[in-house]
Amino acid sequence: MTEQSFAPAHTEYEHRGWILAVMCTALVMVVAGVSMLANAMPSIAASLDASQSSQQWIVDAYALVLAALLLPAGAMGDRFGRRGALIAGTAIFGIGSLLSAFVSSAGPLIGLRALTGLGAALLMPGTLSTITSVFPPEERAKAVGIWAGFAGAGGTLGILVSGALLEQFWWGSIFLVTAGLAALSCIGVIAVVPSTRSEEHVGLDPRGAVVSAIGIGLLVLGIIEGPERGWTNPLTLGYGFSLWSAARLAAHLTKTTGVRFGEDQMRRILHQHGFSVHRPKHTMKGKRDEAAYDKARRKLKTLKKTP
Repeated sequence: MTEQSFAPAHTEYEHRGWILAVMCTALVMVVAGVSMLANAMPSIAASLDASQSSQQWIVDAYALVLAALLLPAGAMGDRFGRRGALIAGTAIFGIGSLLSAFVSSAGPLIGLRALTGLGAALLMPGTLSTITSVFPPEERAKAVGIWAGFAGAGGTLGILVSGALLEQFWWGSIFLVTAGLAALSCIGVIAVVPSTRSEEHVGLDPRGAVVSAIGIGLLVLGIIEGPERGWTNPLTLGYGFSLWSAARLAAHLTKTTGVRFGEDQMRRILHQHGFSVHRPKHTMKGKRDEAAYDKARRKLKTLKKTP
């Protein structure tokens, strides 16, 4: 692996400080939204008369969609442009949060939480990719460190802000705040964030994306349902069997087609952190060397058999 080269044109990205601020704001919105919801769940459950299972799915629908779609959404951003993915992600996240503030039952809230998970999946990979693309090598480590710091602080900020809001307002106020942050982030992306994409061609690998999304989704679903239904429950075991079947399908397709599913996504993640990985190539020189080695080996065996 060698360090990936980035265009060092400072004039092209002269507002790097503002770009970093917008990316950190969007990241804090995604992370803080989880802790704010967890803090408000008692009030939400009492207001919507949500059952224990509904409460669990209000929280976990977001994580399930985010985990299943994170890799394919990141690959689409690298292929077609991260700025568009950031705008779409903030818009979807904001709409889902705004509508969540005014639901009257648990079912619509679960669906809207899944919608915000889709927005987060489009949004999160683009924040780090944009930072590593915009900042030159000498500033990149500091920028990524600031990004990571905000990622860690987002959960704590969410608890503090939601606690203050719940003391003064109703539970829907936490969704209004996240919707406001989404609108602010979307405006910031449109105003200062440049259009960037991967410098190398990124294959979408649709079959691998589908298999990985199904596999990760079933894994998270099994973890969610296991404590509630029991780890030996037929439904939980069915999720595990489906995950095993998806893994077997990926292995079979890899064997029959020669395609390593998920390889493009792993290469993309390494690119985001400043590395470039190249597939091995069978060159003519390598083939000639291999043929010469086989010829010498056969000759040596012949000499050994000669009395």
